[in-house]
Amino acid sequence: MVPILTRCGYRCDLCLAYQPNAVATPSNQQTLSDGWSQYFGFRIPPAEICCDGCLAENPKLIDQGCPVRPCVIEKGIKNCSQCE
Repeated sequence: MVPILTRCGYRCDLCLAYQPNAVATPSNQQTLSDGWSQYFGFRIPPAEICCDGCLAENPKLIDQGCPVRPCVIEKGIKNCSQCE
């Protein structure tokens, strides 16, 4: 898969929740649900773990409250690395 750099600088193509990865390996969803519960104290049902990535138009995102995407879009830049 081609590297996909998100608005904040993460790489979608490496994320287990990224839609193509979740579809290719459905067990990723259970792995993430269990891991997030164990390490961060919250659980998202495995069936709901599938992210379009923040570069998509009207994407389904895991983190609905991320402040980075709207900020980058408002500033008209590709990602945070371009911000002063």
